[in-house]
Amino acid sequence: QEETRELRCHNDDDDDDDAEEEGRRRSKRGPNPERYGTMGAATLLVADCVGTGVLALPNDAKVMGLGLFAGFMALNLFLNIYAGSLVNKAASREGRPRDLLELATRLGGSDRFQGAIRLAWYANLLLVLGNYVLVMAQGIDLLVGGAGSETTTTRQQKIIGCAPVSSLLAAGFCLLLVQGNRTMHALDKGPSQVSLVSVAVIVVLCLSRVSNEGKKRSDNAMSSSSFLNGGGTLRWLRPGAGASARALGASFGSVVFAVNSQKLLLNVRAEMIDVTRSDAALTLALCSYVFIYVVVVLAAGPDPPEFLLDVFQRQKDSSSSVAARFAGLFLFGHVAVSYAINQQAFAATVLARIYGPTKTTRTRWLAATATLTAISWAIANAVPFFDDLVSLIGALTSTPLSFAIPAALYQLAVRRHRHTKATGLVSRHHSYRLLLLFSIAVLVVGTAGAIASIVNHWKHVKRPFHC
Repeated sequence: QEETRELRCHNDDDDDDDAEEEGRRRSKRGPNPERYGTMGAATLLVADCVGTGVLALPNDAKVMGLGLFAGFMALNLFLNIYAGSLVNKAASREGRPRDLLELATRLGGSDRFQGAIRLAWYANLLLVLGNYVLVMAQGIDLLVGGAGSETTTTRQQKIIGCAPVSSLLAAGFCLLLVQGNRTMHALDKGPSQVSLVSVAVIVVLCLSRVSNEGKKRSDNAMSSSSFLNGGGTLRWLRPGAGASARALGASFGSVVFAVNSQKLLLNVRAEMIDVTRSDAALTLALCSYVFIYVVVVLAAGPDPPEFLLDVFQRQKDSSSSVAARFAGLFLFGHVAVSYAINQQAFAATVLARIYGPTKTTRTRWLAATATLTAISWAIANAVPFFDDLVSLIGALTSTPLSFAIPAALYQLAVRRHRHTKATGLVSRHHSYRLLLLFSIAVLVVGTAGAIASIVNHWKHVKRPFHC
């Protein structure tokens, strides 16, 4: 009997050890076995970031000149990777915070600092959702009317082609979409991969039309439409003719918007199997979509439209009409997924903060998403200019979220754990100042340029909430 009791005690100890080991493994990979790995996280980041911003980059390169554009893009790539590593290190001893504000709270950030993060993050997501609704409305317009048509021929096409109406249809569809996707995992593999394929198809269709334009403008299309040859290279190495300070500032903001990756980094990190792989996922995602951006800019040549999709408006033939409809279909599908990713993050964060992470009912989810959808529709119609809205988002909100706030969070983590051994957190005052100065410079210059451009377009192009 004594030997039996000892054997039972020994087995119990083994079970306790196994349970502790399993607990440590689950803590590392998270409690949800359905979480995704490095490739899944990178795919989700790429699906969110490689969106509408890529359609404005060829014109940004035209305005800035190839040399300045390439240098600024490379600088953004490096600083985003570095800032993302700071965020991941700051969160390394704080579990799985779902956003920058939650991380600041866990690190003991002041109320003023948390308020600044809340303002920048919420403003960014709201403006981005408005931008997505605006682009989806343009996708509906292309799908229904066909950009190659001289006029819309039916009353139904005229009604649907009216911006407030088409944006309302787009917003309503997205509201239905997010009701069945209340976690990011639901948008991981299938939808995000379909989204990436869609944007690839859109870009190929647009670039093919740009190439056709170049052939029509010149008998020697290769030398005139591609800056990889002779005279084209010289034109692209300097800013575009007549490029104003306002246009340059707005282009800076647009590039920051396209490369920004910190906004949803912690949301994605929180649902990874192994959070220690979040740096690798971010680096993979950034390098992937910056490479895509470079290819698109090179292929677009020296004279792209302000919004790459506008190339269909410049061509009036039957083939353009068919291509425009396909582009509108794929554009709508791609942006709908990006919208769902962003609104899911926004609604989940707001509801968790108000009611707690386990008390999100269907009614509350519907109320939150419906409110966000209405605000998105209002933004899309108040600033109905894609390039201006992208520049404003990038300069005003993406800049502090990408650079200044990550640096500040890292400094908070250093101070919080300065007496803890083997944290890997080392004070980096020079890097902090560099990110802060870069953030302030782009914020001021880019925001001023974007606002000036919006006001100018209101006066000479289109009024808010107008068809």
